[in-house]
Amino acid sequence: MRLFRCIFYILFLSAISVAAQTYEEAPDSVYGLDPLLYNGRIYTFVAPFNTIGNQYLTGTTFIDGEVQIFDKVYSNLLLNYDVYNKELLIRYRNEKGAILVVALSKQRIESFSLGERYFETRPGEDFTFEQVIGTGNVKVLYRWKKSLVPSNVNKAFAFSKAVKDRYIEVNGQVNIFRNNRDFIKSFPDVYQLEIRDYIKANKIKVNKATDPAMHDLTEFGNNTTAG
Repeated sequence: MRLFRCIFYILFLSAISVAAQTYEEAPDSVYGLDPLLYNGRIYTFVAPFNTIGNQYLTGTTFIDGEVQIFDKVYSNLLLNYDVYNKELLIRYRNEKGAILVVALSKQRIESFSLGERYFETRPGEDFTFEQVIGTGNVKVLYRWKKSLVPSNVNKAFAFSKAVKDRYIEVNGQVNIFRNNRDFIKSFPDVYQLEIRDYIKANKIKVNKATDPAMHDLTEFGNNTTAG
C-alpha cells in the first residue's frame, strides 16, 4: 500500500508539472485574447534572496503604455521594462480573474512606449531595445542596462542604478557620445558650429541633459541639417 501511494504521488506531481509547463508556454490561447500581442512566456525571473533594488528601469509599478507589433498598435496596456534581462513585460487579468505577467516576444515587437519614453527594437543577436529621442535625420538613442553585483549588506546582492550608453544617429550614421565634443563631432563639419552655439547658449551638457532638452536639441539638429 505504501508503495502504491508513493507511485500515485509521483504520477500526481508529474501531471502538475506537465500542466504547469503547458500553461507557461501558451497561457492565453484558451482565453480568446489576441495571440499577436499576448505571445510570450510567463515571467518567472526571481532575484537572489535579500537582493537590494529591482531589475526594472523605473520601478516595480506597471504603467500605461502601448506596443506596436507588425504595424498594429495596442494601447492602454500595463507595461514594465526589465532592463536587467532586456524583457518587455505586460500585466493583465485573464478570463478566469488571475493576474498574469508575460514577457512579450522580442522578435515581434517593433516599438513600445512606457509612460513618456519611446523605444524601438534594434534587430541583432539580442534584439536590443533602444529609447529613441527625436525624429527625422537626427535622433538620440539610449541603451539602458543594470548589473547585479555583490553587496556589503548581509552578504546579499544589489541591482545597480539604471545607466545608459548614449548614441546619436545623423543621416543614418550612428556614433557613441560621452560629452558635448563627441556629440558635436557626429555632425558634418558644415553644421558643427551651429550645433555648438546652440548647446552653449542653452547650457546643455549632453551626458546629464533631460529627455525634453535632448528632444529640443535633436529638433534643432534636424532643422539645421535640413537647411
